[in-house]
Amino acid sequence: RTREDRNFPNFLHSASLSEDHRIGGAKSALFTKRPLSEQRPSTQNFFAKEPTVKVIGYCRVSTEEQATQGVSLLAQEAKVRQYCDLYGHDLAEVVVDAGQSAKTLDRPGLARVLAALDKGGLEGVVILKLDRLTRSGRDLGYLLETYFTKNALLSVMEHTDTSTAGGRFVLNLLISVSQWEREVI
Repeated sequence: RTREDRNFPNFLHSASLSEDHRIGGAKSALFTKRPLSEQRPSTQNFFAKEPTVKVIGYCRVSTEEQATQGVSLLAQEAKVRQYCDLYGHDLAEVVVDAGQSAKTLDRPGLARVLAALDKGGLEGVVILKLDRLTRSGRDLGYLLETYFTKNALLSVMEHTDTSTAGGRFVLNLLISVSQWEREVI
């Protein structure tokens, strides 16, 4: 890549500048779409026919009322499954913690998910939202350092993926907001 090309953000790699629209030798912002066969490979295969990543899903509700009604848990699981279908991830199972607070990591379902990551064979965890996993910056730091340096944490609603530096950065910002919400509530 040329020096000029390196100045463009990564998301523009799937588009190319039209050679007919140069101004003073510099590339303009007019793009033409490259055919799929010429696009650079992506870490997320949007058109995957075969599963690309083997993951486990995790859903949680904090009150017994939410757990017994089941609507929230069913909705979370449906979104996790849709996300995996969309990105071609192989969803091994969805683990549920009903009526469990995110104030602590001491939850039976989360313990099963973390044990599955330790056992191997999985490459990540898919959650609906970050606050379904934890609302503590300290706990998130522990999880990121212990489990999500070699495995991906994929959040459906926040569109974050800890396998990238940008994903880890955004995740740390979001957990600060979640922790603030917990303290205010």
